[in-house]
Amino acid sequence: LVLFVCLHPPLFVVLWYSFQDYVPDGTHLPEGPLLSAMATCHSLTWINNELVGDPLDLKMFEATKWVYEESQMSMSALQSTAVTVRPPNADLSSESALQLAIMHQFPFSSELQRMSVLVNQIGPRHQMQVFGKGAPETIVTLCDPSTVPHTFSEVLTDLAKQGFRVLALAYRPLDMPWHTCRKLARVDAEKNLTMLGLLALRNTLKPETAPVLQELREADIRTVMVTGDNIQTAVSVARECCMIPSGQKILMLNALTPIPPETKPTLSWSVAGEPGDASEISSSINIPLSSVNENSYQNGASVICNVPVERPFCIAMSGKTYALVRPNYPELMEQMLMRGTVFARMTPDQKTQLIQDFQKLGYCVGMCGDGANDCGALKAAHAGISLSEAEASVASPFTSKTADISCVPKVIREGRAALVTSFSIFKFMALYSIIQYVSVLILYTIESNLGDQQYLYIDVYIILAIAVVMGRTHAYPSLATRRPPGSLSGVHVIASLCIQIVLQSGFQAGAYSYLESNDWYVPLNVTDPNSDNINCSENFVVFFVGAFQYIWVAMAFSQGKPYRLPFYTNYLFLLVLSLLVLSTFGLMYVAPYKLANFFQLTSIPAYEHWTFRYILTALIVSNFLLSYVTEVLILPNKHVMGFLRRLRRKKQPKNRYKLVEQSIQADPGWPHIDSKR
Repeated sequence: LVLFVCLHPPLFVVLWYSFQDYVPDGTHLPEGPLLSAMATCHSLTWINNELVGDPLDLKMFEATKWVYEESQMSMSALQSTAVTVRPPNADLSSESALQLAIMHQFPFSSELQRMSVLVNQIGPRHQMQVFGKGAPETIVTLCDPSTVPHTFSEVLTDLAKQGFRVLALAYRPLDMPWHTCRKLARVDAEKNLTMLGLLALRNTLKPETAPVLQELREADIRTVMVTGDNIQTAVSVARECCMIPSGQKILMLNALTPIPPETKPTLSWSVAGEPGDASEISSSINIPLSSVNENSYQNGASVICNVPVERPFCIAMSGKTYALVRPNYPELMEQMLMRGTVFARMTPDQKTQLIQDFQKLGYCVGMCGDGANDCGALKAAHAGISLSEAEASVASPFTSKTADISCVPKVIREGRAALVTSFSIFKFMALYSIIQYVSVLILYTIESNLGDQQYLYIDVYIILAIAVVMGRTHAYPSLATRRPPGSLSGVHVIASLCIQIVLQSGFQAGAYSYLESNDWYVPLNVTDPNSDNINCSENFVVFFVGAFQYIWVAMAFSQGKPYRLPFYTNYLFLLVLSLLVLSTFGLMYVAPYKLANFFQLTSIPAYEHWTFRYILTALIVSNFLLSYVTEVLILPNKHVMGFLRRLRRKKQPKNRYKLVEQSIQADPGWPHIDSKR
């Protein structure tokens, strides 16, 4: 499960002035409170000769073409440094020139969903003003109702449906001097405001977004949008990037604050189709819970629903609804999470809670974010990816140098490859111990053993060299729909280990039996009980068969597709394997007397020298082929995997989300939207 914060740099500005004149360019606005609000209500700062800050604030200020300056100001014997802004053609020598000083800032708060600034209009009167900017639903509650146009809701909804990110601007003149204004509490400054207009910014999709989401969808990885934007804007963007498939209905859930508070909230459903569809937003009617389904939700609340919805569909909800449904309808909340695609107007704490709720369902959750509001969610996720090097990068384990989600599939591919590589190395080290144990066990039956130099050859020359380069194979370039095993005790891992143990033990025993079947074979005659009895034909066979088995299992456990590239693309690993195979065959066939004596290897009778080695080589090669085919072709087969899964006799899914999904599938009437009027 991957969650994305939908926040893209705005590309152009659209302004509504008194909801009458459409102004596509901020420079066309006349001087007045609306233009002043755009020029001052931000948190930009000047660093290294560059204006930096929130991308939205930056685009808004750039649209005005005003000049940003930092200067010393003296007001009523108070010396302070203030940010001043002015029109580009302002005549500073004239007392009537418009120049605004940002004296104090109430910073943006995710909980309040707004920010405001105290501004002084420099001039003989030093007129103080407060400018506010934030979510339209929040700002409108702070304004004088007489200043809010009656078409406010309709205009806001229309802009949001078109995918605009909408902010409301408001202001109020303050008839008090600066030394009094600076003592104002935020709640006193941000009241009785005059609505100025709506600022709409187009959040155009980056070209990488839709292909990445498509790639994740094809890999059966679910994607969810969690954002602080308006729900209509979020739905529009989700449609544009195909997170919501074309033609799919959207079920919008809304919870009404209960009155009195101790009662359960009323749930309101509305159905949205494609933009322009007649059923896009329809009126709601109230239907008691008892007429929907007596087992659906607890009694004492009601559900408001409208038109019947056919599956498939997805669900969208706001942060306010999420906060009410989560504690009051826990079972419904789980079902909402299973079908939820868009979560809008979410606060930072709610984003974190949403991540944790998905984790409680058993999902492995990844999170993409680029702002301070995402820090908690990035930290709570299993894999948090910061798309900026600002605050979010501190809380996130991963930081992308490119500000788009193209890094998400790469992180998943690399993570899966790393997991598979770790399991492969674990299995290799386990087989290394078992193979050596079987070799020593066979030799102990005749009171022989491996020599010290032979142990060095195996442990240092073969095992150490393989272990160093085995994990350097790169991830496969495309995402697989099947997840890799997630546990060392999984049936696939255990089956692989058991089958390879049987194969390697069987080939060692078979090679030893072949040795005993030769007419020239003379069993080891132990005459000195204190001797190691290493230099014998039994030691020769067991040592070389075992030495090649270490190499073969390393190749077998380095399988490529679907999570890694083939092992031969790991050139260093391929070079090491080639050197090991050639040197071991050389030691077996043409080792000089001194080298053979150093490794305590016996000499096979001359008349049997080549025939015996050829047959032994055929056994060794057969060992490789059977080990590799078993690991690469037989075990990954879907029929074999299905058989192994049935051996577990698993009664029910381990993950909670599978159980919730089963309950949804078993209830064809879910979510119980009644078609009766």
